[in-house]
Amino acid sequence: MLIVDLPPYGEPSKAGQNYYEPIILTSNMDMIRIKYLSVGPRAEHEQVIQLISDHCDGSYIETSRVELHGWTTVEAACK
Repeated sequence: MLIVDLPPYGEPSKAGQNYYEPIILTSNMDMIRIKYLSVGPRAEHEQVIQLISDHCDGSYIETSRVELHGWTTVEAACK
């Protein structure tokens, strides 16, 4: 399991990474889990849906969605 420590909402990384971009936490042929900023003008709902759809060839079921402090982690199982 990959654990990613993200800065608070709106605070850029000291390492220079763009934490506004969705982060793929884990994936395999059957599933994908993505964490993304889900509030404010930089919310990436559409980009995450596209990433999931591309990964699963357009056919998937969302199995989990957790929202916490402006971030959402979504997991989807490919059909």
